[in-house]
Amino acid sequence: MQLGKDYKFESDALNTTLFERHVSKKGKETWKPIGYFYDLKELLNRFVDLRIKQTGMKEAKDIQDRIDELKKLYRELAVQFNQNNVQP
Repeated sequence: MQLGKDYKFESDALNTTLFERHVSKKGKETWKPIGYFYDLKELLNRFVDLRIKQTGMKEAKDIQDRIDELKKLYRELAVQFNQNNVQP
């Protein structure tokens, strides 16, 4: 399931994996695992931490913009999970 443009996650019987999109200089897109998690809640907490840290913590407005973006993404995920009868 996509988490915005540059992240996604996949689950199997053992864990849930967070992937980050990478594009080579030649334009080839690949997805590299950046974390393995016991459950979706842990994955989403890590994702939020990662995205907030990517702001560089320079300006309060940058951080607030990122938090707003994450809240919107969370609402979209909640809708998708509800459609599939899955609890995040």
